[in-house]
Order: sequence, then structure tokens, then C-alpha cells
Amino acid sequence: MANVHRDARALACLHTTRAGAPLAPVRRPMSMSSDAFVAALCRTGFVIYHKGPEGTILERGTRAVVVPSREWLEADEVGDLRRMAGITWREFDAMIAQPESELRAYGSATREQASAG
Repeated sequence: MANVHRDARALACLHTTRAGAPLAPVRRPMSMSSDAFVAALCRTGFVIYHKGPEGTILERGTRAVVVPSREWLEADEVGDLRRMAGITWREFDAMIAQPESELRAYGSATREQASAG
């Protein structure tokens, strides 16, 4: 019982500042379609390197991300992919704030198109 009380106090300390004001709410990843996630990554500067039946490989500079080809990505997968891509929450919010019709236009970019342009 003492451990539960100690853990609750530690958790309360994590969510408040020294002055006692609450911190910003902890962000949680959300689930989304893999096509929308690929298109959103293209919006942030990633280019499609290869698109296959297992997944889509995107790259930006020296960073590469493999997005599985599934209809829907779970919330924890979205968070993991965001971290692997090196995208901040601010960039993530900006990329998903765009209408999906605009995001799909970015998803059609390929490595050859990027190197040609």
C-alpha cells in the first residue's frame, strides 16, 4: 500500500510545475490510415523510395522509415513511426492538419521525381 501512495505522489509531481500549475496535457498518439501517414510524411519532406506489398519505404536525408502497408495503423505504431522519422509533435500536428485531399497529392512523389526536380 505504501508503494501505491509513493507512486501516486511521484506521478502527481510529474504533472505539475514547482509553482503547482499543471503542465500541458501529455500527448497521446492517435491511430490513422497508413496511406494518410505516408502522405503526411511526404508533406514534411520525405520522399517515397520504394512502395511494395509489405510496406512503403520513405527517406529524408540519412533517415529512412518503413510504413507497413495496412489499412489502419494503431496508435502506438503511429507514435513509434513518428519518433523513427524524427518528427516533433509540432510537425506531426501540422502534417495531419492538412485536408486529406492535399496530403494525397504529396503521397504520389517518388524518388525519381524528387531527383529530377
